[in-house]
Amino acid sequence: MFEEIAAITYGCESVCHVNGAVEFHRLPDALAVNYRKDEGSRIRLECASCVRLRFFSITRRIRIGLRYGRAARPLFLGVITINGAQIGVFGGGERSDRWEGTISIPAVRKPSLIELWLPHLVRADLEFLEIDDDCECLPAETFKQRWLALGDSITQGMTATLPTRAWVARVAVSLGVDVRNYGIGGGRLEGFLAGADQGWPYDLLTIAYGINDFSKSRRPEEVTADAIRLLKRQAEAHPAATRVLITPIPAPGRNNRNAAGRSLEDYREALRYAARGAPPCTVIEGPSLVPDDPRWFVDGVHPNDEGMNVFALNFASAILMVDSRVLRLGRQAEVKGLTNNEIAPHHNNGRHLPNRIHGRCSG
Repeated sequence: MFEEIAAITYGCESVCHVNGAVEFHRLPDALAVNYRKDEGSRIRLECASCVRLRFFSITRRIRIGLRYGRAARPLFLGVITINGAQIGVFGGGERSDRWEGTISIPAVRKPSLIELWLPHLVRADLEFLEIDDDCECLPAETFKQRWLALGDSITQGMTATLPTRAWVARVAVSLGVDVRNYGIGGGRLEGFLAGADQGWPYDLLTIAYGINDFSKSRRPEEVTADAIRLLKRQAEAHPAATRVLITPIPAPGRNNRNAAGRSLEDYREALRYAARGAPPCTVIEGPSLVPDDPRWFVDGVHPNDEGMNVFALNFASAILMVDSRVLRLGRQAEVKGLTNNEIAPHHNNGRHLPNRIHGRCSG
């Protein structure tokens, strides 16, 4: 049934069955509507960044079918892990309308944690997911800590070659936390972020913008004001959460001033100023996360796989100094509402799932 897909889905606001496939909606509609106005943003919005399916099973095979939409980058590979170790990739690797295939799983005596990380820079709808007929599929226990990552293309994972090589995914795996990646390529720290209802009960909020504000020559004062509004709104909604502002990482390809004569450092200072005028939050300096060296970047702006790894290692170390709670693992109940034809991911540790996991939502 369709509900069973929701029971094993992490990293998105909701899932929905449309035209024979399950769609994964990363962002809540109140926020997503702002990214549907522009084609480029809409393509990035529909990407399955940090969306993963998690369940326990002793199956020896997984058969999966994907239906692809538009891609932000021509990267069509997902990752499968068993008990945290990568055992393979899936998705075909090349642009196509559909892909289906069978993944072989090493033999195990007891149910293992299987995670399927969907291709992260393309829309990837799930047409079917099958396991061996004589096996069960049990939802994985939920995470103790939750992390909401707001940001631009670097947060979204451009241009890591696999979903698990992006810095947000690396950190989430390393610290054992649930993550929702609201990164949108081209995103700026704009006023609508403060007004959007981001009701997911997170424990950690990271806000990482600046390079596009710099490129579009926004006034740093506007960035400061929008950052303060965002921080205040989130502090009111989630008073116990830890809030972190990440200033822009170096951009070896854009060390010149923008059209308004401002440097990237001016936008870092705008965020520092916002932190001083907002509810308690921590500033992590982007230059402390990735060195200002072209060898860590694909194009002088987006980190390559090695740069993403360095980013993740440095951020994980920094965040543990800010908030050691992310080390605490355990079960945590999740309560989400239904909207229209969508069902929010719901995690029930006691349910057995059918061998063929798909279905329809009503409404």
